[in-house]
Amino acid sequence: TLPPPPPPPPPCIQTAELGCLSSTEYVQKRDEIADLHNGEEDFKNQWGLSTIRADRAYAQLELKHGVGTEPGSGITVGVIDTGIDTGHPVFAGKTVTEEFLSGATDETGDKTSHGTAVASVIAGKPGPDFTENVTAARGVAWGADVAMFAIRAGAASGKYVPVSLAGLKGGDDVWEGFFRRVIEWNSGGRSLDFVNLSVGYRGIIDQYSEQELRDNFGDTIAALAQSGASNKTVFVWSAGNAHGVLCDAADFPSSSELCVNGSVVAQSVEVLSGLPARISQLRGHHIAVVAIGEDGEIASFSNRCGIAADFCLTAPGAGVRAAYFGPHPDDDTPGARGAYTASGTSFSAPMVTGGLAVMKHYFRDQLSNTALVARLLATANKEGIYSDSDTYGQGLMDLAAATSPVGGTTITMGKTARDAGSGVGATGIALGRAFGDGLRRSLAGREIAAFDKLGAPFWFDFADFVSTDDGLSSLARLRALTVGTPITRYGPDGRVAFAPGRGGGATDRNLEDAWLRLGFLEAPAGIGDGHLSVARDAMTVTL
Repeated sequence: TLPPPPPPPPPCIQTAELGCLSSTEYVQKRDEIADLHNGEEDFKNQWGLSTIRADRAYAQLELKHGVGTEPGSGITVGVIDTGIDTGHPVFAGKTVTEEFLSGATDETGDKTSHGTAVASVIAGKPGPDFTENVTAARGVAWGADVAMFAIRAGAASGKYVPVSLAGLKGGDDVWEGFFRRVIEWNSGGRSLDFVNLSVGYRGIIDQYSEQELRDNFGDTIAALAQSGASNKTVFVWSAGNAHGVLCDAADFPSSSELCVNGSVVAQSVEVLSGLPARISQLRGHHIAVVAIGEDGEIASFSNRCGIAADFCLTAPGAGVRAAYFGPHPDDDTPGARGAYTASGTSFSAPMVTGGLAVMKHYFRDQLSNTALVARLLATANKEGIYSDSDTYGQGLMDLAAATSPVGGTTITMGKTARDAGSGVGATGIALGRAFGDGLRRSLAGREIAAFDKLGAPFWFDFADFVSTDDGLSSLARLRALTVGTPITRYGPDGRVAFAPGRGGGATDRNLEDAWLRLGFLEAPAGIGDGHLSVARDAMTVTL
């Protein structure tokens, strides 16, 4: 009786250039690559990248796709904003398109381009010379392309006056047109999975009821809902910079707690970013983003998540490095290109938009857009101060957690990722000696997906789940049988004619009458009534 075959070895993680790594080896290499990113100048120039742990997500992408992988490659991110300087050095080498909506015109650099700055936080890729000269920073998804939809946007200044219901109604058709164009956009087979909006109306969502919004902003809501779409476009909104802005209590007749002692108490996000709090059809593909500073706490100017907490995330937004296009800071010469430090939820939102593009790239487009949103919210850092959902919503975005397995990985045994299965560590195929290593060889280079608690796929080397007997493989045994194996030959009288060590050590290579024969339903000589004689549809090899 042969001993049972050994258990399968621990599965390894397939990499693009380093072969299959054990979990320990993978973590060690991932951390080494993450440290390299941390040491790069354009990474260090953006403090928020380390705060959202983008370095580890980049490392995991590189291990999977190879050195030089640019996060977000193959993805076009949409931006609705003031416009973009397509010739800015931070966008060199990438595809940047621009459309002008509702009478918007191309920016000339006579005032600072808000849209250029926002787009650079998402996808900027400054070269080393530019970075060194102006202290530029990379975008979160620096491999992504950009589709800018330029709109006419006013500057928010002076006393805070919430948009009226009449104002919402007056802009309904315009906003509906914006969103339908963005949702329908397609270029070279690419559509827009994620659209950044660092624009909007003044007015805190608490002030507006569901019915008021449906009655006065219904066409826009219908466009945003994307009813019937199989994979909805995700809209990422800046939460607003209303906290502490001067206000008049008379402008808040039904919400006196929002204007206290002449200053706005922005206890929730603003009206457009907060729509999911009132409109159920928008939940799952809309995110509002509040801002923190380098100290990790909510920025003084930022709205809080409030009643939109379930659909709200936190990201760096104070002291963010962004691309500059506008009057030169020294002499007001228009059209200057450089980098500057900016603050506002206008810059925390593109951090999240870029993060979603990185996730889509990492998961190979195998998760729907709404699944990516759900995962980003679920994996956000909710420890310490970030457990305060009224302020920070679902917590601080954590790209490392979002691109790592949650709760272990399971090989599913059903038809969906959430069906019952077996943990990766307890999964394997243990074959007897007769099979040798044939199956393992057949599966070499193939992958198998295991799914984590949230239903996301993670890929392992399929062959590594197959154990082989400690003895020689089938192929090795066949070679030993037919090539170079010492053979003893007997003469007609039964005496040894020659054998290893006698007569020159004959082998089957110099036995002129040695032969191989393939048989079908054949019992080789000497087998008699053994098992092979009753095997159906059997192939045999006889030497």
